[in-house]
Amino acid sequence: MLPKYKEIYIPLLRELARRGGRSKPSDKSMGKSIYEALAAYFDLTEADLDKQVFEPSNNTYRSKWKNMVRLARNDLVKKGLIGNFERGVWELTERGRIEAGLNMP
Repeated sequence: MLPKYKEIYIPLLRELARRGGRSKPSDKSMGKSIYEALAAYFDLTEADLDKQVFEPSNNTYRSKWKNMVRLARNDLVKKGLIGNFERGVWELTERGRIEAGLNMP
């Protein structure tokens, strides 16, 4: 079963911290993309990951899971916990590190 958006917040902040505080969401240099790492954290099934949402703006379907992670990330940007510094790169702010209970420089 997919988690609620708010349940994604802290694991997403911690996953970014594990990656040094910044990462592209699809970067697999740590073995898995952010989406895959969080899916493993929540123990999502293939059925969960196969769920799709329709996008009327371009008449296509997208992964519901990836969409949920992106929406959670957008919420964290609005809260000032993830910075919107570079297009395509998700980066923790100092406040984000503190909020997640992380001791990072």
